[in-house]
Amino acid sequence: MQYSTSSSPAVTWEPAMWVTEDKSKWTTLKTMDTEETQLKDTLAVSVDHFSIFAVVSQLKQDRFFVPTRGCTLTSSTHPTVQIIFPKQSVTSQMEVVVQVQDISRSQVEDIKKRHESSCGLISTSPFVKVETVGDSIVKFNKAVTVRVPHPQHYMDIQDEAPAKVKVLSCEKGADDWIDMADGTNIRVTQTTVEFEVTHFTR
Repeated sequence: MQYSTSSSPAVTWEPAMWVTEDKSKWTTLKTMDTEETQLKDTLAVSVDHFSIFAVVSQLKQDRFFVPTRGCTLTSSTHPTVQIIFPKQSVTSQMEVVVQVQDISRSQVEDIKKRHESSCGLISTSPFVKVETVGDSIVKFNKAVTVRVPHPQHYMDIQDEAPAKVKVLSCEKGADDWIDMADGTNIRVTQTTVEFEVTHFTR
């Protein structure tokens, strides 16, 4: 199937093939690398029956394998976004998917207009979504550190007034964002914010 690259930046977005049987649940198909797909804006998949297919533009996915010896994962689209696994934080090797979404100043202003509770919002880091591959939630043996750019540094806001940094998370399937201040260790520098998690959300 052919797609257009004119509407999305190639750095942070990528094409993907989705399939559904009843339009209620979509699944991402694994694409094939062929000479034709490398030369043209096309995707190719191998299927054993016909269904409903769609080519969509989605946030670029970084896939990593985390060994038991620990490692540091770095986003390919935002190198300042890192996930740090200490040694023996996982019982066995597991696969992790990382997606990072840019947030613009205009989007921050839109959030402030839509939600009265956000009227004091000055800036935000990019949104980071981290998932383990599999159906069950993985609990880490040791806390894993997530590092993101400081909101004001990320948006290049020169504001000397004191500002409180909050870390918010949202569980899969939930709509509300939860303040993590009471349950995690948060470290703030001029350029980055680090916090610890025992499982992944966004």
